[in-house]
Amino acid sequence: MNNLRVNCSKDIFFNRLNSYGKENDSKVVIFIDAINEGEGKRLWENFADQLICEIEKYPFIGLVMSARTSSRKDWVYELAKKDWAQEYQHKGFGNNGYDAAEYMFASFGLEQPLWPLYLEEFRNPLFLTTYCRAHSLSPTSSLDFKNYWEIISDYCRYINNQLAQKYEYNPAQTLVWDSMLALAALVVNSRKRYSLTYKDALSEITSVANYIKSPQTFLDYMIDEGLLTIYYTDSETKLIVLDDFRI
Repeated sequence: MNNLRVNCSKDIFFNRLNSYGKENDSKVVIFIDAINEGEGKRLWENFADQLICEIEKYPFIGLVMSARTSSRKDWVYELAKKDWAQEYQHKGFGNNGYDAAEYMFASFGLEQPLWPLYLEEFRNPLFLTTYCRAHSLSPTSSLDFKNYWEIISDYCRYINNQLAQKYEYNPAQTLVWDSMLALAALVVNSRKRYSLTYKDALSEITSVANYIKSPQTFLDYMIDEGLLTIYYTDSETKLIVLDDFRI
């Protein structure tokens, strides 16, 4: 409760919320956003279950948590699949990609582009935000035309800068881009259509980023950022997919 700057015990806090909901014959809903992002990831991975069990005691309190989905079956996946959980998947901007792009360009002080938008990619809020943030650092507000692969390269560069801070390496070492190219080459050489086993992918990442303390978490971060996708076969074999939306 100290982290929430609430000067009372959790029992008093929840009892007051529950009483308020009961008096108004309506649930008081607590919203917690982005539970698997930033510093909150470690917090909620350890305490989400505990909070949920606590709130279950109060019939007039509801809880909504949002998380960025990943193809990995991680702790968020397990949390969402529990019996008491009701899961809703938000599909990004959906069919509103054009309106979202127009709004985001304006929010970042960027001119509306004269060239056709990549609406399929811009339906992804993270991709669109990253794209606008990268261009907002440019000395001009106009958007020069970039082909598809240049946009992907910019996105990889942004993720590489994030990982460089996390793993303490120089961002001039383009480990994310090098890793993606290495995985793509491995797919071609193995003649496996767009896919690799997780084990083979990890082995390749370990070779490319051999001085990273934890190549597995490096690979998992790339998955979480949407550069790679995992799916599961009937035998639960993990496979990396290089789909055509990315590289």
